[in-house]
Amino acid sequence: MTIKMLLTRATLALLLAQRHPALHLSQKRTAVRLVKLSIDFHTEWRGLRASLMELIFSDAEARKFFRKQRRRQLDFISELRHRFALPPRTRAQDALHLFTIERVFDAFGQGEILALGLDPDVVAESIVPAEVTVVAVLARRR
Repeated sequence: MTIKMLLTRATLALLLAQRHPALHLSQKRTAVRLVKLSIDFHTEWRGLRASLMELIFSDAEARKFFRKQRRRQLDFISELRHRFALPPRTRAQDALHLFTIERVFDAFGQGEILALGLDPDVVAESIVPAEVTVVAVLARRR
């Protein structure tokens, strides 16, 4: 599942909650689900992701394609920011957030969180406030 797919699911959940209040999930619950989906994705596909990273380091064509996809991800984040009138951020700030959050999810998928003796629930809960902010902003914009 790509970041675009995760964000699309979160947006659809917000739309569904608006149209069908009985199905409403709180913003925190929506953010928790988004974090869980991301952890599950990075865990389920850890082998493929590791192989992809190795390929990116060793193959110029793969690296070129990957960088193109990264630019598309940043373009999509910018598009969402514009579409939902989110507070302005630089492309570098968006990239930093993308790199950081992806690395944390990879740490879950690779077992690094447990190997370091960290409580996975505490780490996941630490991510939730940032995601609640995103969900809250999206909900206000609907």
